[in-house]
Amino acid sequence: MPINYTVTPEDKLIYAVELMLEKNIKSVSVVRSGRPIGMVRLEDALKKLGLNVDFLKYNINV
Repeated sequence: MPINYTVTPEDKLIYAVELMLEKNIKSVSVVRSGRPIGMVRLEDALKKLGLNVDFLKYNINV
């Protein structure tokens, strides 16, 4: 059973990026009061932070 890592809307974007890189995942769910309200994708978050990374060079699981 896969683990579903989450962040909250109050968390900083860099926290979500660090979590995804640490856990070797491409996305995290955004939850409020235990309910999913969205998703943050690593690629989108890095672009928002002004970083452009070629994911074809890295082995990151789905």
